[in-house]
Amino acid sequence: MDTALLFYTNNLLPAPLLNATILRMWELAWENDCFSIISSHFPVTPSYTDVSGDEFFDPSRKDIFPFDPAIEGAFVRRPECRVQSDVAVVTGRLAYSPMTIARQIVHALRRISLEKIILMEHDVFYPPNYIADMSAALDDSAFALYDNYTFMDCDGFFSTEMEFRHLSRYAAHRADLENFFMSKIEEDRFAILEPVFIDHFRGDPDADLVKGVVVNGAVPVLDVKHGANAAGQILVGRHRLMDDHWGFHPKYLPLFEDQGYDAFLGTDATLGYGLFRSMP
Repeated sequence: MDTALLFYTNNLLPAPLLNATILRMWELAWENDCFSIISSHFPVTPSYTDVSGDEFFDPSRKDIFPFDPAIEGAFVRRPECRVQSDVAVVTGRLAYSPMTIARQIVHALRRISLEKIILMEHDVFYPPNYIADMSAALDDSAFALYDNYTFMDCDGFFSTEMEFRHLSRYAAHRADLENFFMSKIEEDRFAILEPVFIDHFRGDPDADLVKGVVVNGAVPVLDVKHGANAAGQILVGRHRLMDDHWGFHPKYLPLFEDQGYDAFLGTDATLGYGLFRSMP
């Protein structure tokens, strides 16, 4: 085992979806003999380490998300997950921002001794080949990006003509990933959260250029849009009910069924434009 799966969540998504993605991460960790670590704002596993007193998170305890009553009263709770990760840490309530994501990742990295790190987000499903493909890509490169993905919302699967390089599809060597995010944290540069490969550079502002390899995976990653995604809703192409790998869309509908979460989404019409854009 030379690879760790780093799952991070802010707990802002339907509980059934969070439960399913945690279980899927654990299955992939077991199938590929990987170490797994979960970092969450609130408990999501039967046992965990409370790191809410860690001073490293102090900057992310300011400007907390403005929908406290809806969150605390409706849906911030433990999903029905019986799986225990190798390491699970609970940070306590943090501001929902790119800086918080970076701090969660760095904090988790410092609890891992393995060299290869595969990032896994709470609203993304990864195909069976994903772990082996990404781990192998890191044999000869410091960073890797998986370049096959499709989207899903409650209406169906869809694609877009726009190109996305979401953090959810990155892997990297531990020291390189920590150095990358610490430079952003120290200089407060978060116009772009993801590493930008030198071959992809087009004059993006705040771009941190790295050398990396693109993995053209045979099966797409499934990125779920549920209403309060950090990057917001994107231009949606034509919906379809079938995906060659992920199957028949209606079977996924229970993942969106969360009355508390629906009530939360109704508290502010701008949530669909992106969680970070809703910040004061």
